[in-house]
Amino acid sequence: MRLPDDWAEMSAEAQVAHLRGLGPDDLSRAAVAYDWTLHPERVLGWAMVQKGLDLGSAVCVFFN
Repeated sequence: MRLPDDWAEMSAEAQVAHLRGLGPDDLSRAAVAYDWTLHPERVLGWAMVQKGLDLGSAVCVFFN
């Protein structure tokens, strides 16, 4: 999984739109690797309620 080169400059809405196109495995990887200095409430809030996110990834995000 590769995030867009301009990921850090993207708005929260654009980041969520990108994440919507990912499969469950890539979504999990993106959530765990998410940069908390960006838009964590908006983007991770959306990602954490997705049914495809596995429990291990959810716990990693919580502890990050």
